[in-house]
Amino acid sequence: MAAAGIALCALAARPAASASGPATPGLFIGSEAAVFLGAGQVDLACGDVEVTGKLLGDAGILTGVGNFVVQPGASVYGGTSAIDLAGSFSQQGEFAAENGSVQLTDGCGITSAAIFGSSTFASLSLSTAAGKTWAFEAGSTQTVTQSLDMSGAPTGKLLVRSTVDGVAANLALLPGASQSTADLDVKDDHAVGEPILFGNGSVDSGNTDGWVWSIVNVPAAPAAGVALLALSLASMGAAAVRRRGARTPAAR
Repeated sequence: MAAAGIALCALAARPAASASGPATPGLFIGSEAAVFLGAGQVDLACGDVEVTGKLLGDAGILTGVGNFVVQPGASVYGGTSAIDLAGSFSQQGEFAAENGSVQLTDGCGITSAAIFGSSTFASLSLSTAAGKTWAFEAGSTQTVTQSLDMSGAPTGKLLVRSTVDGVAANLALLPGASQSTADLDVKDDHAVGEPILFGNGSVDSGNTDGWVWSIVNVPAAPAAGVALLALSLASMGAAAVRRRGARTPAAR
């Protein structure tokens, strides 16, 4: 399961919760444990990852994750790692994204999942080819600092929802972060940072403050051009004053 470079001395396997079918072995990091992924790769085969201690992503890769759970008091440091999961992402401890990526995808027979807690991601990707619902916890705020990718398919849209119908979740894209969106169905989600595009083939199902169909970038005027314009306006104003003075009758 583990590739070279991963410190497994503090890692234990245990059955992962499954709504249907037999339990799948998962990875559990105990409260006194610390795991360093290094440059290794772990395929969870749809098992869960539960962190109650510390997980240091380094440059490692976690693939085939069912659910990813960060318990209260636990810490995850992203490094430049990649986490690829098909189930829910639950964050109640410390999640330091650093330059890591979290990819929420199809797989494991899961057609709907959720993101619980408020987290900051460097790169966040949600994608489906078959159609899937991702629900953000109502009232929570997910912040993205580098890149946001949300995409469905023409025959299977990615449904963006809140965990409570009618109560919005928040998605904050910071200035300078890139975005790519297509084939979404968005409801009860507010873009509270930069505007977020619905993208081609998408549907606005309501309560989507801050989501837009297009973004118009107005180029800033060059500094030299602004100075020249100000000088021209000043000259025109002075000339107008002189003309008015020339027309004023002399006092008797």
